[in-house]
Amino acid sequence: MKKIIPVLALACLFSQFVNAQIEKFQKIGLGYAAPVPTNILHIIDSTTLIPSSSATYAVNINQSGVSLTMGADPNYSYIQSFNSKPLHINRVGNNTLINAYGGLVGVGTATPYFPFHIYTTVGGSGIGVQSTSALSVNSGGFIRLYNSGIPSAANLRLGGVVFGGNAPGTTNYYTGAQIEAVSSAAWTEGAAHPSALRFMTTGTTSGNPSERMRITEEGNVGINTTDTKGYKFAVNGNAIFSRVTVKNYASWPDYVFNSDYKLPSLESVSGFIQHHKHLPDMPSAAEVDNHGIDVGEMNARLLKKVEELTLYMIELNEQNKELRKEVQELKAKSN
Repeated sequence: MKKIIPVLALACLFSQFVNAQIEKFQKIGLGYAAPVPTNILHIIDSTTLIPSSSATYAVNINQSGVSLTMGADPNYSYIQSFNSKPLHINRVGNNTLINAYGGLVGVGTATPYFPFHIYTTVGGSGIGVQSTSALSVNSGGFIRLYNSGIPSAANLRLGGVVFGGNAPGTTNYYTGAQIEAVSSAAWTEGAAHPSALRFMTTGTTSGNPSERMRITEEGNVGINTTDTKGYKFAVNGNAIFSRVTVKNYASWPDYVFNSDYKLPSLESVSGFIQHHKHLPDMPSAAEVDNHGIDVGEMNARLLKKVEELTLYMIELNEQNKELRKEVQELKAKSN
């Protein structure tokens, strides 16, 4: 009994000392050779961190058989979940900040080169955005790329996607192609936001992407040109098609064969040609040079001329038949 009393007294004194230290510093230090704690809870673990074992982490939180552990070694700091359970951060909250002060975040890599760097060894994988809402005109997963501020002029870049490659093991990244959104003019807050989408590739002699195609704010498409002249589709250069269909042409010239159509006389056509140096109803060389041609309209005009020419040939054939008949009658009388 005499031996127990000093032990109890020592325990009481130690408890009072600990309480006094907690009250004095308002901090708790735990672990091997713990100094005066510098944090509210200061844990020092002398063991070497082994990522595959939760037992070597300084802090281990175990609930319902699932462990969440924290620790550090000379190279990294760790937060690790075990028992094959996923690690959720701010699962039901908002405003999760990771490296909010400008650091680099790597997924699949310990040496990120960009603010957010995803590294994968599987082809065709990358960032996936899935919407769980029912399919509708307003559903779907999106990636938002935007710039701070409101554009005050045209051709200010809003954001884009870059495609390319890099020299293995280096930070030398090369661009092969990119898609960019740019302003088409100054924006008005809460009103007009004129924008264009341009597609760029690098040529064989230059490493700088050059614009190859643009979709304007009106929905016009220009290839090798930024000015579509108001046309829905403009190509600056050669173009080839395996098939072109022009529909909904209202004045298709079958009316030439109507009985009330007044076929111009060949004498009037001849006079027009001598004066204007081109066929009636056809554009002049100067008009084509200045304005180009409407493919649908030009085909209709050409068809009209072919149909008129057919009528002229039919008329000449009838006249030829009459002449041959008269010749035969004259021959019969002479005999």
